[in-house]
Amino acid sequence: STSVLKSAASRLGIPYEFITRRQLRLGHGVRQQRCLSTMGGSTSYSAVLMSLDKHVSYLQLTQLSLPVPRQFKVADVAEAVAAFERIGGPVVVKPVQGNQGRGITIGVKSQQEIDVPFQLAAAGGHGVLVEELVLGKDYRITIVGGRFAAALLCVPPQIRGDGVRTIRQLIDELNAEPDRDKLRFSPVTFDDELDDHLDVLGYTLGSIPAPGELIAVRATGHVSRGGIPIDVTDLVHPDNRKVSEEAARAMGLEIAGVDFVSPDISRSYREIGGRIVEVNSRPGVGMHLWPREGKSRDMGAAILSHMFPDPASACVPFLLVAGDRGRGSVARFTDSMLREKGLTVGLCLKQGAYINGRPLDVPEDKLHHAPNILLRQPLTQAVAAAVSLRHVAKHGLGLQKCDAVSLVSLDSEKISDEYVKGLAVLLKANRGRFIISSKNQFARQALSSVDRSRIVLIAAESRDSEVSDHLAIGGAAVVRRWSKDMTGLQFAFVDAGKEIVSTQMPSLSGARQHHIEAAMHAFALTHTTQLG
Repeated sequence: STSVLKSAASRLGIPYEFITRRQLRLGHGVRQQRCLSTMGGSTSYSAVLMSLDKHVSYLQLTQLSLPVPRQFKVADVAEAVAAFERIGGPVVVKPVQGNQGRGITIGVKSQQEIDVPFQLAAAGGHGVLVEELVLGKDYRITIVGGRFAAALLCVPPQIRGDGVRTIRQLIDELNAEPDRDKLRFSPVTFDDELDDHLDVLGYTLGSIPAPGELIAVRATGHVSRGGIPIDVTDLVHPDNRKVSEEAARAMGLEIAGVDFVSPDISRSYREIGGRIVEVNSRPGVGMHLWPREGKSRDMGAAILSHMFPDPASACVPFLLVAGDRGRGSVARFTDSMLREKGLTVGLCLKQGAYINGRPLDVPEDKLHHAPNILLRQPLTQAVAAAVSLRHVAKHGLGLQKCDAVSLVSLDSEKISDEYVKGLAVLLKANRGRFIISSKNQFARQALSSVDRSRIVLIAAESRDSEVSDHLAIGGAAVVRRWSKDMTGLQFAFVDAGKEIVSTQMPSLSGARQHHIEAAMHAFALTHTTQLG
Protein backbone atom coordinates (compact mmCIF):
# COMPACT_ATOMS: atom_id res chain seq x y z
CA SER A 1 0.00 0.00 0.00
CA THR A 2 2.88 2.36 0.74
CA SER A 3 4.25 1.70 -2.75
CA VAL A 4 0.82 2.44 -4.24
CA LEU A 5 0.76 5.80 -2.42
CA LYS A 6 4.33 6.56 -3.50
CA SER A 7 3.46 5.87 -7.12
CA ALA A 8 0.35 8.07 -6.89
CA ALA A 9 2.37 10.89 -5.29
CA SER A 10 4.86 10.75 -8.15
CA ARG A 11 2.07 10.96 -10.75
CA LEU A 12 0.35 13.85 -8.95
CA GLY A 13 3.57 15.80 -8.45
CA ILE A 14 3.41 15.60 -4.64
CA PRO A 15 6.91 15.43 -3.11
CA TYR A 16 7.50 12.41 -0.90
CA GLU A 17 10.20 10.58 0.97
CA PHE A 18 10.34 7.49 3.13
CA ILE A 19 10.68 7.91 6.89
CA THR A 20 10.56 4.14 7.36
CA ARG A 21 9.68 1.33 4.98
CA ARG A 22 5.95 1.87 5.56
CA GLN A 23 5.88 5.52 6.57
CA LEU A 24 5.89 8.41 4.10
CA ARG A 25 6.38 12.12 4.47
CA LEU A 26 4.25 13.85 1.84
CA GLY A 27 4.64 17.50 1.00
CA HIS A 28 6.92 20.14 2.48
CA GLY A 29 7.14 22.36 5.50
CA VAL A 30 3.95 23.50 7.16
CA ARG A 31 1.93 21.76 4.44
CA GLN A 32 3.44 18.31 4.90
CA GLN A 33 1.47 15.29 6.02
CA ARG A 34 2.67 11.89 7.15
CA CYS A 35 1.06 8.52 6.72
CA LEU A 36 1.75 5.00 7.91
CA SER A 37 0.75 2.93 4.91
CA THR A 38 -2.83 4.17 4.29
CA MET A 39 -3.34 5.61 7.77
CA GLY A 40 -3.05 9.39 7.74
CA GLY A 41 -1.37 11.45 10.42
CA SER A 42 -4.70 12.98 11.45
CA THR A 43 -5.98 9.59 12.66
CA SER A 44 -6.09 9.63 16.45
CA TYR A 45 -4.30 7.08 18.61
CA SER A 46 -7.63 6.33 20.28
CA ALA A 47 -9.21 5.44 16.93
CA VAL A 48 -6.30 3.16 16.06
CA LEU A 49 -6.50 1.32 19.38
CA MET A 50 -10.25 0.93 18.98
CA SER A 51 -9.93 -0.55 15.51
CA LEU A 52 -7.15 -2.94 16.57
CA ASP A 53 -9.33 -4.46 19.29
CA LYS A 54 -12.20 -6.22 17.55
CA HIS A 55 -14.26 -6.44 20.73
CA VAL A 56 -13.94 -2.74 21.53
CA SER A 57 -14.89 -2.04 17.90
CA TYR A 58 -17.92 -4.28 18.31
CA LEU A 59 -19.00 -2.44 21.48
CA GLN A 60 -18.64 0.96 19.79
CA LEU A 61 -20.65 -0.06 16.74
CA THR A 62 -23.29 -1.80 18.87
CA GLN A 63 -23.78 1.28 21.02
CA LEU A 64 -24.52 3.25 17.86
CA SER A 65 -27.03 0.62 16.68
CA LEU A 66 -25.05 -0.28 13.58
CA PRO A 67 -25.56 -3.77 12.12
CA VAL A 68 -22.99 -6.14 13.63
CA PRO A 69 -23.16 -9.86 14.52
CA ARG A 70 -23.55 -10.91 18.17
CA GLN A 71 -20.18 -11.38 19.79
CA PHE A 72 -18.69 -12.57 23.11
CA LYS A 73 -15.18 -12.28 24.45
CA VAL A 74 -14.15 -15.54 26.11
CA ALA A 75 -11.29 -16.55 28.39
CA ASP A 76 -11.28 -20.33 27.95
CA VAL A 77 -12.91 -23.19 26.08
CA ALA A 78 -15.72 -23.45 28.64
CA GLU A 79 -16.68 -19.83 28.07
CA ALA A 80 -16.44 -20.39 24.33
CA VAL A 81 -18.90 -23.28 24.61
CA ALA A 82 -21.24 -21.09 26.67
CA ALA A 83 -21.03 -18.34 24.03
CA PHE A 84 -21.85 -20.91 21.33
CA GLU A 85 -24.95 -21.93 23.27
CA ARG A 86 -26.08 -18.33 23.70
CA ILE A 87 -25.68 -17.61 19.99
CA GLY A 88 -27.43 -20.87 19.20
CA GLY A 89 -25.89 -21.71 15.85
CA PRO A 90 -22.76 -21.76 13.72
CA VAL A 91 -20.11 -19.33 14.93
CA VAL A 92 -16.84 -17.72 13.98
CA VAL A 93 -13.94 -18.07 16.41
CA LYS A 94 -11.27 -15.39 15.99
CA PRO A 95 -8.56 -13.49 17.90
CA VAL A 96 -9.33 -10.16 19.55
CA GLN A 97 -6.45 -8.64 17.59
CA GLY A 98 -5.09 -9.74 14.25
CA ASN A 99 -5.11 -9.04 10.55
CA GLN A 100 -5.08 -10.68 7.13
CA GLY A 101 -7.52 -13.36 8.28
CA ARG A 102 -5.01 -15.12 10.52
CA GLY A 103 -6.30 -17.25 13.39
CA ILE A 104 -9.91 -17.21 12.20
CA THR A 105 -12.13 -20.30 11.99
CA ILE A 106 -15.44 -19.81 10.20
CA GLY A 107 -18.44 -22.08 10.55
CA VAL A 108 -17.92 -23.93 13.84
CA LYS A 109 -21.12 -25.99 14.05
CA SER A 110 -21.00 -27.72 17.42
CA GLN A 111 -19.62 -27.39 20.92
CA GLN A 112 -17.30 -30.34 20.28
CA GLU A 113 -15.57 -28.49 17.45
CA ILE A 114 -14.64 -25.40 19.46
CA ASP A 115 -11.43 -26.55 21.14
CA VAL A 116 -9.09 -26.44 18.11
CA PRO A 117 -10.42 -23.09 16.76
CA PHE A 118 -10.09 -21.64 20.28
CA GLN A 119 -6.45 -22.69 20.53
CA LEU A 120 -5.73 -21.29 17.06
CA ALA A 121 -7.29 -17.91 17.93
CA ALA A 122 -5.62 -17.83 21.36
CA ALA A 123 -2.12 -18.41 19.93
CA GLY A 124 -1.58 -14.67 19.42
CA GLY A 125 -2.09 -13.96 23.12
CA HIS A 126 -4.65 -11.17 22.73
CA GLY A 127 -7.82 -13.03 23.64
CA VAL A 128 -10.54 -14.89 21.79
CA LEU A 129 -13.93 -13.90 20.38
CA VAL A 130 -16.89 -16.11 19.56
CA GLU A 131 -19.13 -14.43 17.03
CA GLU A 132 -22.38 -15.19 15.26
CA LEU A 133 -21.77 -16.53 11.75
CA VAL A 134 -23.29 -14.20 9.16
CA LEU A 135 -24.27 -16.04 6.01
CA GLY A 136 -23.23 -14.35 2.81
CA LYS A 137 -20.25 -13.20 0.81
CA ASP A 138 -17.23 -11.25 2.07
CA TYR A 139 -16.93 -7.69 0.82
CA ARG A 140 -14.34 -5.01 1.50
CA ILE A 141 -15.70 -1.48 1.34
CA THR A 142 -13.05 1.26 1.35
CA ILE A 143 -13.90 4.65 2.83
CA VAL A 144 -11.79 7.71 1.99
CA GLY A 145 -12.41 11.05 3.63
CA GLY A 146 -15.48 9.61 5.34
CA ARG A 147 -17.09 8.71 2.02
CA PHE A 148 -17.55 5.50 0.07
CA ALA A 149 -14.74 5.09 -2.46
CA ALA A 150 -14.68 1.49 -3.74
CA ALA A 151 -15.77 -2.07 -2.97
CA LEU A 152 -14.50 -5.57 -3.64
CA LEU A 153 -15.95 -9.03 -3.40
CA CYS A 154 -13.26 -11.15 -1.71
CA VAL A 155 -13.43 -14.77 -2.86
CA PRO A 156 -11.47 -17.44 -0.94
CA PRO A 157 -8.88 -19.30 -3.04
CA GLN A 158 -10.46 -22.40 -4.54
CA ILE A 159 -9.30 -25.60 -6.19
CA ARG A 160 -11.31 -28.02 -8.33
CA GLY A 161 -10.68 -31.73 -8.02
CA ASP A 162 -9.95 -33.98 -10.98
CA GLY A 163 -9.97 -37.36 -9.21
CA VAL A 164 -6.23 -37.78 -9.84
CA ARG A 165 -4.18 -35.08 -8.11
CA THR A 166 -3.90 -34.39 -4.39
CA ILE A 167 -4.95 -31.14 -2.74
CA ARG A 168 -1.27 -30.19 -2.40
CA GLN A 169 -0.74 -30.64 -6.14
CA LEU A 170 -3.86 -28.67 -6.96
CA ILE A 171 -2.69 -25.81 -4.70
CA ASP A 172 0.70 -25.87 -6.44
CA GLU A 173 -1.14 -25.44 -9.73
CA LEU A 174 -3.17 -22.56 -8.24
CA ASN A 175 0.02 -20.85 -7.05
CA ALA A 176 1.49 -21.09 -10.55
CA GLU A 177 -1.07 -18.57 -11.88
CA PRO A 178 0.86 -15.65 -13.44
CA ASP A 179 -0.76 -12.96 -11.30
CA ARG A 180 0.12 -14.67 -8.00
CA ASP A 181 3.39 -12.75 -7.96
CA LYS A 182 3.12 -11.44 -4.36
CA LEU A 183 2.35 -8.00 -5.77
CA ARG A 184 -1.07 -8.40 -7.31
CA PHE A 185 -2.15 -11.61 -5.59
CA SER A 186 -0.53 -13.85 -3.02
CA PRO A 187 0.12 -17.57 -3.30
CA VAL A 188 -1.56 -19.93 -0.85
CA THR A 189 1.07 -20.80 1.73
CA PHE A 190 1.31 -24.24 3.34
CA ASP A 191 0.94 -23.63 7.07
CA ASP A 192 -0.83 -24.91 10.18
CA GLU A 193 -3.84 -22.72 9.47
CA LEU A 194 -4.28 -24.39 6.08
CA ASP A 195 -3.99 -27.83 7.67
CA ASP A 196 -6.54 -26.93 10.35
CA HIS A 197 -8.98 -25.52 7.80
CA LEU A 198 -8.74 -28.65 5.65
CA ASP A 199 -9.17 -30.79 8.76
CA VAL A 200 -12.43 -28.98 9.56
CA LEU A 201 -13.57 -29.80 6.01
CA GLY A 202 -12.50 -33.43 6.42
CA TYR A 203 -9.43 -33.31 4.15
CA THR A 204 -5.64 -33.39 4.31
CA LEU A 205 -3.10 -32.16 1.80
CA GLY A 206 -2.84 -35.71 0.54
CA SER A 207 -6.55 -36.07 -0.12
CA ILE A 208 -7.67 -36.53 -3.73
CA PRO A 209 -10.91 -34.60 -4.37
CA ALA A 210 -13.51 -36.10 -6.68
CA PRO A 211 -13.73 -34.79 -10.28
CA GLY A 212 -15.41 -31.38 -10.34
CA GLU A 213 -15.41 -31.03 -6.54
CA LEU A 214 -14.78 -27.37 -5.56
CA ILE A 215 -12.91 -26.73 -2.31
CA ALA A 216 -12.18 -23.36 -0.69
CA VAL A 217 -8.72 -23.83 0.79
CA ARG A 218 -8.98 -20.75 3.04
CA ALA A 219 -11.79 -19.71 5.32
CA THR A 220 -11.65 -16.09 4.15
CA GLY A 221 -11.03 -14.25 0.91
CA HIS A 222 -8.28 -11.97 2.25
CA VAL A 223 -5.95 -11.18 -0.64
CA SER A 224 -2.80 -11.59 1.44
CA ARG A 225 -3.90 -15.18 2.18
CA GLY A 226 -4.51 -16.08 -1.44
CA GLY A 227 -8.01 -14.64 -1.95
CA ILE A 228 -9.30 -13.22 -5.22
CA PRO A 229 -10.63 -9.61 -5.36
CA ILE A 230 -13.46 -8.73 -7.75
CA ASP A 231 -14.46 -5.09 -8.13
CA VAL A 232 -18.13 -4.45 -7.28
CA THR A 233 -17.95 -0.69 -6.69
CA ASP A 234 -20.78 0.12 -9.07
CA LEU A 235 -23.07 -2.51 -7.56
CA VAL A 236 -23.14 -1.43 -3.91
CA HIS A 237 -26.60 -0.45 -2.67
CA PRO A 238 -26.84 3.11 -1.25
CA ASP A 239 -27.92 1.78 2.17
CA ASN A 240 -24.79 -0.39 2.33
CA ARG A 241 -22.65 2.56 1.31
CA LYS A 242 -24.19 4.78 3.95
CA VAL A 243 -23.90 2.33 6.82
CA SER A 244 -20.25 1.70 5.96
CA GLU A 245 -19.56 5.44 6.06
CA GLU A 246 -21.33 5.61 9.44
CA ALA A 247 -19.14 2.79 10.74
CA ALA A 248 -15.97 4.60 9.69
CA ARG A 249 -17.18 7.80 11.37
CA ALA A 250 -18.13 5.89 14.50
CA MET A 251 -14.56 4.62 14.71
CA GLY A 252 -13.10 8.07 14.09
CA LEU A 253 -11.44 6.99 10.83
CA GLU A 254 -11.20 9.14 7.69
CA ILE A 255 -9.73 6.21 5.77
CA ALA A 256 -11.10 2.80 6.62
CA GLY A 257 -11.64 -0.68 5.28
CA VAL A 258 -15.07 -1.99 6.27
CA ASP A 259 -15.49 -5.76 6.11
CA PHE A 260 -19.12 -6.31 5.21
CA VAL A 261 -20.86 -9.69 4.88
CA SER A 262 -24.02 -9.84 2.81
CA PRO A 263 -25.84 -12.30 0.55
CA ASP A 264 -25.85 -9.61 -2.15
CA ILE A 265 -24.12 -6.23 -1.87
CA SER A 266 -26.45 -4.77 -4.50
CA ARG A 267 -29.41 -5.12 -2.13
CA SER A 268 -29.96 -3.24 1.12
CA TYR A 269 -28.83 -4.89 4.33
CA ARG A 270 -32.18 -3.76 5.75
CA GLU A 271 -33.95 -5.96 3.24
CA ILE A 272 -31.87 -9.15 3.06
CA GLY A 273 -29.56 -8.92 6.04
CA GLY A 274 -25.92 -8.01 6.17
CA ARG A 275 -23.46 -7.20 8.91
CA ILE A 276 -20.28 -5.23 9.51
CA VAL A 277 -17.75 -7.68 10.91
CA GLU A 278 -14.65 -5.43 11.12
CA VAL A 279 -13.46 -1.88 10.52
CA ASN A 280 -9.76 -1.53 9.67
CA SER A 281 -7.73 1.62 10.25
CA ARG A 282 -4.99 0.82 7.73
CA PRO A 283 -6.71 -0.85 4.78
CA GLY A 284 -4.73 -2.35 1.92
CA VAL A 285 -5.39 -0.62 -1.40
CA GLY A 286 -3.28 -2.55 -3.89
CA MET A 287 -6.08 -5.05 -4.43
CA HIS A 288 -8.27 -2.24 -5.79
CA LEU A 289 -5.69 -1.62 -8.51
CA TRP A 290 -5.50 -5.22 -9.68
CA PRO A 291 -8.89 -6.94 -9.28
CA ARG A 292 -9.19 -10.30 -11.04
CA GLU A 293 -12.46 -9.01 -12.49
CA GLY A 294 -14.03 -5.56 -12.84
CA LYS A 295 -12.58 -2.04 -12.99
CA SER A 296 -9.28 -0.94 -11.54
CA ARG A 297 -9.72 1.73 -8.86
CA ASP A 298 -6.82 4.06 -8.06
CA MET A 299 -7.19 4.29 -4.31
CA GLY A 300 -3.70 5.75 -3.94
CA ALA A 301 -4.73 8.81 -5.94
CA ALA A 302 -8.08 8.94 -4.10
CA ILE A 303 -6.35 9.02 -0.71
CA LEU A 304 -3.79 11.65 -1.75
CA SER A 305 -6.49 13.78 -3.38
CA HIS A 306 -8.30 13.73 -0.05
CA MET A 307 -5.13 14.75 1.78
CA PHE A 308 -4.17 17.37 -0.84
CA PRO A 309 -7.22 18.52 -2.85
CA ASP A 310 -4.82 20.65 -4.88
CA PRO A 311 -1.52 18.76 -5.36
CA ALA A 312 0.32 22.08 -5.63
CA SER A 313 -0.78 22.83 -2.05
CA ALA A 314 1.58 20.11 -0.82
CA CYS A 315 4.59 22.35 -1.43
CA VAL A 316 5.85 25.52 0.20
CA PRO A 317 7.64 27.99 -2.10
CA PHE A 318 11.27 27.07 -2.69
CA LEU A 319 13.18 30.07 -4.05
CA LEU A 320 16.64 29.57 -5.48
CA VAL A 321 19.44 32.07 -5.89
CA ALA A 322 22.11 30.67 -8.22
CA GLY A 323 25.33 32.03 -9.59
CA ASP A 324 28.61 33.25 -8.19
CA ARG A 325 29.21 36.51 -6.35
CA GLY A 326 26.23 38.07 -4.62
CA ARG A 327 23.97 35.06 -4.26
CA GLY A 328 24.22 35.15 -0.46
CA SER A 329 23.14 38.79 -0.36
CA VAL A 330 20.09 38.09 -2.52
CA ALA A 331 19.12 35.11 -0.35
CA ARG A 332 19.45 37.19 2.85
CA PHE A 333 17.35 40.02 1.41
CA THR A 334 14.73 37.46 0.34
CA ASP A 335 14.70 35.93 3.82
CA SER A 336 14.23 39.38 5.39
CA MET A 337 11.40 40.38 3.02
CA LEU A 338 9.53 37.12 3.54
CA ARG A 339 9.83 37.35 7.31
CA GLU A 340 8.42 40.89 7.15
CA LYS A 341 5.33 39.26 5.61
CA GLY A 342 4.97 37.19 8.79
CA LEU A 343 6.22 33.93 7.28
CA THR A 344 8.42 31.32 8.92
CA VAL A 345 11.34 31.18 6.51
CA GLY A 346 14.15 28.71 5.98
CA LEU A 347 17.41 30.20 4.71
CA CYS A 348 20.18 28.11 3.21
CA LEU A 349 23.63 29.67 2.75
CA LYS A 350 27.10 28.30 2.14
CA GLN A 351 27.94 28.65 5.82
CA GLY A 352 24.76 27.21 7.33
CA ALA A 353 20.99 26.79 7.51
CA TYR A 354 18.56 28.97 9.46
CA ILE A 355 14.91 29.10 10.46
CA ASN A 356 13.72 32.69 10.98
CA GLY A 357 17.32 33.65 11.66
CA ARG A 358 17.93 30.85 14.16
CA PRO A 359 20.82 28.61 13.06
CA LEU A 360 20.15 24.89 12.76
CA ASP A 361 22.73 22.42 14.01
CA VAL A 362 23.60 20.97 10.61
CA PRO A 363 27.06 19.34 10.45
CA GLU A 364 29.32 20.78 7.76
CA ASP A 365 29.39 17.51 5.84
CA LYS A 366 25.56 17.54 5.73
CA LEU A 367 25.14 21.11 4.52
CA HIS A 368 24.48 19.95 0.96
CA HIS A 369 21.29 18.38 2.40
CA ALA A 370 20.28 21.67 4.07
CA PRO A 371 17.46 22.54 1.61
CA ASN A 372 15.77 19.20 2.31
CA ILE A 373 16.31 19.62 6.05
CA LEU A 374 14.63 23.03 5.90
CA LEU A 375 11.72 21.69 3.87
CA ARG A 376 11.18 18.92 6.43
CA GLN A 377 10.74 21.45 9.24
CA PRO A 378 7.03 21.34 10.14
CA LEU A 379 6.74 25.13 10.58
CA THR A 380 8.51 26.22 7.38
CA GLN A 381 6.35 28.33 5.05
CA ALA A 382 9.02 29.24 2.48
CA VAL A 383 12.68 28.49 1.77
CA ALA A 384 15.31 30.68 0.14
CA ALA A 385 18.54 28.94 -0.82
CA ALA A 386 21.79 30.20 -2.33
CA VAL A 387 23.59 27.66 -4.52
CA SER A 388 26.61 27.54 -6.76
CA LEU A 389 26.02 26.48 -10.35
CA ARG A 390 29.26 24.50 -10.16
CA HIS A 391 27.87 22.57 -7.19
CA VAL A 392 24.55 21.97 -8.94
CA ALA A 393 26.40 20.67 -12.01
CA LYS A 394 28.39 18.19 -9.92
CA HIS A 395 25.82 17.09 -7.33
CA GLY A 396 22.41 18.06 -8.67
CA LEU A 397 19.86 20.25 -6.97
CA GLY A 398 18.80 17.71 -4.34
CA LEU A 399 15.15 18.49 -5.13
CA GLN A 400 12.96 17.74 -8.11
CA LYS A 401 11.49 21.22 -8.42
CA CYS A 402 11.84 24.82 -7.36
CA ASP A 403 9.42 27.73 -7.75
CA ALA A 404 11.64 30.57 -8.94
CA VAL A 405 15.31 31.08 -9.78
CA SER A 406 17.33 34.26 -9.47
CA LEU A 407 20.53 34.16 -11.58
CA VAL A 408 23.18 36.55 -10.33
CA SER A 409 26.69 37.59 -11.36
CA LEU A 410 27.24 35.41 -14.42
CA ASP A 411 30.18 36.94 -16.27
CA SER A 412 30.34 35.54 -19.80
CA GLU A 413 34.15 35.76 -19.77
CA LYS A 414 34.34 33.32 -16.87
CA ILE A 415 31.59 30.89 -17.85
CA SER A 416 32.67 27.25 -17.74
CA ASP A 417 31.02 24.03 -18.87
CA GLU A 418 29.99 23.47 -15.25
CA TYR A 419 28.00 26.71 -15.30
CA VAL A 420 26.22 25.56 -18.43
CA LYS A 421 25.49 22.12 -16.97
CA GLY A 422 24.25 23.64 -13.72
CA LEU A 423 21.96 25.99 -15.58
CA ALA A 424 20.57 23.03 -17.55
CA VAL A 425 19.59 21.41 -14.23
CA LEU A 426 17.77 24.58 -13.18
CA LEU A 427 15.99 24.83 -16.52
CA LYS A 428 14.55 21.38 -15.89
CA ALA A 429 13.72 21.93 -12.21
CA ASN A 430 12.27 25.42 -12.20
CA ARG A 431 8.50 25.48 -12.64
CA GLY A 432 8.29 29.23 -12.16
CA ARG A 433 10.15 32.32 -13.34
CA PHE A 434 13.79 33.21 -13.93
CA ILE A 435 15.00 36.54 -12.57
CA ILE A 436 18.06 38.08 -14.25
CA SER A 437 19.70 41.46 -14.65
CA SER A 438 18.94 43.20 -17.91
CA LYS A 439 22.72 43.55 -18.36
CA ASN A 440 23.45 39.85 -17.82
CA GLN A 441 23.91 38.93 -21.48
CA PHE A 442 25.09 35.38 -20.84
CA ALA A 443 22.05 34.51 -18.72
CA ARG A 444 19.69 36.11 -21.22
CA GLN A 445 21.26 34.18 -24.06
CA ALA A 446 21.20 30.91 -22.06
CA LEU A 447 17.48 31.44 -21.38
CA SER A 448 16.58 32.50 -24.91
CA SER A 449 14.44 29.38 -25.38
CA VAL A 450 12.35 30.12 -22.28
CA ASP A 451 8.96 31.75 -22.80
CA ARG A 452 9.33 35.50 -22.30
CA SER A 453 6.48 35.52 -19.78
CA ARG A 454 8.73 33.49 -17.46
CA ILE A 455 11.58 35.99 -17.55
CA VAL A 456 11.75 38.85 -15.01
CA LEU A 457 14.37 41.47 -15.83
CA ILE A 458 16.03 43.60 -13.17
CA ALA A 459 16.73 47.20 -14.18
CA ALA A 460 18.76 49.08 -11.60
CA GLU A 461 18.74 52.16 -13.82
CA SER A 462 15.55 54.20 -13.99
CA ARG A 463 15.47 54.03 -17.78
CA ASP A 464 16.36 50.85 -19.64
CA SER A 465 15.35 50.37 -23.28
CA GLU A 466 15.89 46.60 -23.11
CA VAL A 467 13.41 46.37 -20.25
CA SER A 468 10.89 48.43 -22.20
CA ASP A 469 11.22 46.08 -25.16
CA HIS A 470 10.87 43.05 -22.87
CA LEU A 471 7.71 44.42 -21.28
CA ALA A 472 6.27 45.20 -24.70
CA ILE A 473 6.36 41.48 -25.67
CA GLY A 474 4.67 40.26 -22.48
CA GLY A 475 7.61 39.94 -20.11
CA ALA A 476 7.95 41.14 -16.51
CA ALA A 477 10.47 43.38 -14.78
CA VAL A 478 11.40 45.02 -11.52
CA VAL A 479 12.43 48.63 -12.03
CA ARG A 480 13.78 51.33 -9.73
CA ARG A 481 12.02 54.68 -10.00
CA TRP A 482 11.03 57.74 -8.06
CA SER A 483 7.70 57.62 -6.27
CA LYS A 484 4.89 59.68 -7.77
CA ASP A 485 5.21 62.28 -5.04
CA MET A 486 8.98 62.35 -5.61
CA THR A 487 9.66 61.65 -1.93
CA GLY A 488 11.92 58.66 -2.50
CA LEU A 489 12.95 55.76 -4.69
CA GLN A 490 10.73 52.72 -5.16
CA PHE A 491 10.91 49.21 -6.53
CA ALA A 492 8.02 48.41 -8.87
CA PHE A 493 7.08 44.96 -10.20
CA VAL A 494 5.60 45.31 -13.70
CA ASP A 495 4.05 42.30 -15.42
CA ALA A 496 2.63 42.29 -18.96
CA GLY A 497 2.42 46.08 -18.96
CA LYS A 498 0.64 46.31 -15.60
CA GLU A 499 2.14 47.35 -12.29
CA ILE A 500 1.52 44.56 -9.78
CA VAL A 501 3.12 45.95 -6.64
CA SER A 502 5.53 48.63 -5.55
CA THR A 503 7.39 49.35 -2.35
CA GLN A 504 9.73 51.92 -0.89
CA MET A 505 13.33 50.99 -1.64
CA PRO A 506 14.92 49.64 1.53
CA SER A 507 17.57 51.69 3.27
CA LEU A 508 20.90 50.20 2.16
CA SER A 509 24.20 50.92 3.82
CA GLY A 510 26.27 52.90 1.33
CA ALA A 511 23.61 52.25 -1.35
CA ARG A 512 26.16 50.38 -3.44
CA GLN A 513 24.98 49.27 -6.84
CA HIS A 514 25.33 45.54 -6.11
CA HIS A 515 23.33 45.94 -2.87
CA ILE A 516 20.54 47.68 -4.76
CA GLU A 517 20.48 44.98 -7.42
CA ALA A 518 20.47 42.22 -4.77
CA ALA A 519 17.48 43.84 -3.07
CA MET A 520 15.68 44.07 -6.41
CA HIS A 521 16.31 40.37 -7.11
CA ALA A 522 14.88 39.56 -3.68
CA PHE A 523 11.86 41.80 -4.27
CA ALA A 524 11.20 39.95 -7.54
CA LEU A 525 11.57 36.55 -5.88
CA THR A 526 9.04 37.39 -3.18
CA HIS A 527 6.43 38.39 -5.75
CA THR A 528 6.75 35.59 -8.31
CA THR A 529 4.97 32.95 -6.21
CA GLN A 530 1.95 32.76 -3.89
CA LEU A 531 3.35 33.86 -0.54
CA GLY A 532 1.76 35.02 2.66
